[in-house]
Amino acid sequence: MAPSRPDDSKVKKQFGFPLFCGAWAPTKGPAAGAQSAEGLVVLAGGGGAGRHGIKSKIIACKYSFSANELSDEVFSLSTGANPAFKITAHPNGDGLIAAFGDACRLFEVRPQEEEQQKGGGEAGTEGKEGSEEGGVPLEQLQLVQSAVQLNAGEEKGRGERGGKEEEEEKVAEVKCLLFSADGCRVVAGSEDGRLRVFEWPSMEVAMEVPRAHTSSLRDADINLDGSLVATTADAGPLRVWSVRKGTAVATLSIAEGGARFGLCRFSRDPSKPLLYSTCVKAGKGWVVVWETAAWRRVAVRKIHNDPISAFAISPDSTLLATGTPEGNVFIVDARTLSVRQRVVGAHLVFVTGLDFAPNSRALLSVSGDSSARVTAVAAKPAGQAWVAMLILTALGLLALALLLSASDLVHQLLGPEYSPYLHLLSSYLQLFSAYVRHLFRYLDLLLVYLRQLSPYLKQLLLYLQELSLQLRGLLGAGQQMQ
Repeated sequence: MAPSRPDDSKVKKQFGFPLFCGAWAPTKGPAAGAQSAEGLVVLAGGGGAGRHGIKSKIIACKYSFSANELSDEVFSLSTGANPAFKITAHPNGDGLIAAFGDACRLFEVRPQEEEQQKGGGEAGTEGKEGSEEGGVPLEQLQLVQSAVQLNAGEEKGRGERGGKEEEEEKVAEVKCLLFSADGCRVVAGSEDGRLRVFEWPSMEVAMEVPRAHTSSLRDADINLDGSLVATTADAGPLRVWSVRKGTAVATLSIAEGGARFGLCRFSRDPSKPLLYSTCVKAGKGWVVVWETAAWRRVAVRKIHNDPISAFAISPDSTLLATGTPEGNVFIVDARTLSVRQRVVGAHLVFVTGLDFAPNSRALLSVSGDSSARVTAVAAKPAGQAWVAMLILTALGLLALALLLSASDLVHQLLGPEYSPYLHLLSSYLQLFSAYVRHLFRYLDLLLVYLRQLSPYLKQLLLYLQELSLQLRGLLGAGQQMQ
């Protein structure tokens, strides 16, 4: 495991209990919005029932985008012996839903009552002077459980069937839980393979599939317009469901033997209707991209040498994020599937959750090692910006050379005594322009050759990796024999 970076103390905090999930919580009011200087992250987990002394809580911290700093908890709420395993935040700040095994509860982020702001309270901390102009400072918010009954869609009709049958029917553990991008629907998937979509905030059932998969649901996501839901399970294919029809419109599988689906996310960009999924093959983590018209696989790339335990897509759909059981976090370009940022050893053990900030400028990661970390998204590399600058410089020098070649105009402006020097400068500039033109021709040829060699270089790299593994095996066998 990689050692912690020197500046990790600003962006990484320990909280004394395992974290199972986390999310950015948009807040209402004048200070809210994508351009806010601060963000609120909500973290949940705990130790469950037992006398181990580990509490179960939902806590909140603030993150400063300008200072790149994560605070200690600003308020918390005890959940007793029941830790929350999944949490999802409404995109417009209408609360958070947390899944506690087989039950879901709604929580709301509200300003503290006046007496709490003066003397402090269980759900918050003492009021502090805020940095958000015109809005409630994040330190003066609190998390409270709402009286809204979230299981209404499930409970309807059960009480009418009689007490005995009602007692015998048990609700399976919720394995995946999320709001749609517009906040109009909630998706929930259970351990028994049941998939449900609710309208928000009425919680009327929009779709219910009792056996979406024959094994426990692992992940789900809903597309931008809320019409399709993708699901994965512990085994079997990835399925895509029509919310209106309540039937599967696509069943996706991976031809490569031994590969298993993991997690899935729809693109949030209406101009790029894509579905991203993770899979594990031979213990390595891959990302697969599908187009949603004919459901064809359009790209695939290995991202990690370990399985992928957490997955997220940025709200602007330009980035993906992956986490591993080894505690590594990668930020990936959604278009090319190339890794933009590597945070090796971001956590000590498995990453349990990832979530991008609403402005796509930062990534929250949580882990079973009790830590939460916020990684600032680095600016996109300039790429070939230096080439553009070189072109502009060459054009400028060429224009100057043409100006100097107009000897009559130069003589009138500077006088004949400067003519020899100007002719000499013009000759040098023309020579430089010729060299620049040749340089660009060679660069074009080099790019063509590199594109042609790329498949062979990748194959060579695979052979070298295989050779390295074989050599390590031989060395290990030799040491054992000695």
